[in-house]
Amino acid sequence: LHAATTHLVGALLALLLRIGGVTGAQFGARTGTRFSGEQLRLLLGLTDPDAGRQAYAKAHIPGARYVHLDDDLSAPVGETTGRHPLPDPRALAEKLCAWGVGVNKQVVVYDDSYGSMAVRLWWMMRWLGHPGVALLDGGYPKWAREKRPLNAEVPTPHKAACACLP
Repeated sequence: LHAATTHLVGALLALLLRIGGVTGAQFGARTGTRFSGEQLRLLLGLTDPDAGRQAYAKAHIPGARYVHLDDDLSAPVGETTGRHPLPDPRALAEKLCAWGVGVNKQVVVYDDSYGSMAVRLWWMMRWLGHPGVALLDGGYPKWAREKRPLNAEVPTPHKAACACLP
């Protein structure tokens, strides 16, 4: 099962990069939404969990929340699981609600590795039935390279209404 899941995530990533990835300008044009903490939640997951928190503390896209691959996007590893087993859907839904992701909330996910980690959260949110999720084209590296806004502020969580989540 783990090998099949890894294959599926790789296939989803390739598909997203071709047809589903969006730039900041494209996302704004499609939705009429400006990148602001209240209108848009940007969730960040980095490939090196130890370095990720430090990088997030130094600078991230305004309004972004740090999401940890092991702590937030995986269940505990067991004898019959892979490295990052899927979390319990209800536990994940509760975390998303606590972060402010709820009904009719558009989410843009990004990471520091051009989507290879962010696609996991994209897929998981779709798995839960949340259709309003997109992958930021080029991720953090492109955003920073284009000298778009960055800051070190950690957004205050605002629990959301989560009727659409299980």
